[in-house]
Amino acid sequence: IAISIFLFVLIVAAIAIPYLYKDEITMFATEKLGKQIKADISISKFDLSFLGSIPNISIQLHNVCAKSTKTFKETEFKGYSTDTAMYAERVLLSFNVLDFLFKNYVVHEVTVRDAQVNVFLDSQGQHNWNFSIESDSSNTDIFVELSLIRFRNTTVNYHDTKAHISAIESFNKINFSGKFRGDDFNVDVYADFINNTFYFGKKNYFSDSPFRCNASIFRDKSSYSIRKMKIES
Repeated sequence: IAISIFLFVLIVAAIAIPYLYKDEITMFATEKLGKQIKADISISKFDLSFLGSIPNISIQLHNVCAKSTKTFKETEFKGYSTDTAMYAERVLLSFNVLDFLFKNYVVHEVTVRDAQVNVFLDSQGQHNWNFSIESDSSNTDIFVELSLIRFRNTTVNYHDTKAHISAIESFNKINFSGKFRGDDFNVDVYADFINNTFYFGKKNYFSDSPFRCNASIFRDKSSYSIRKMKIES
């Protein structure tokens, strides 16, 4: 009986919370995110999801499009559409449900689904992802406790004119976990993907090959180090 009551309460909460907190969702998606992420981003709609993420609650952003920053030489990439840095059908920002109820908007996890990511690096090493994340005027940082970033069903198009590399990678899964902010940054990476094309110069390598990758990356002040790197096919 107790389990049935608990499940019933969860279902009722899953249905009721999106309606009760509609104003908070709108405020978060349009104000707090806009103040902290300095980027040209459009979102078609947003809603709240409770099921499938217990004990977290997620704000879902639909049809998210982030424009490329104008910080690289677009003329070096003729034949490519360089306007968009990322398009995702859904981006989920997850919070602890108690934090959310008390209006403590701190994101713990980010999940990106059904996305296309475009990376362009010009001959000077400048790129189209020069976004910034800043605390807003109230000195709050909604990403201060972010510890997990997940991509699912994501295609990455990578073009580097300086290194003469062009690649298309189809990621079934990629996880970034760890501490992302501060000088003592550390991240563990796991990826499961298929390399569609990898051109170095004019030659294509490892066409249509599946790979798995594990890596650990650390930063201590201004120094970066790779503690672990494993790639298998």
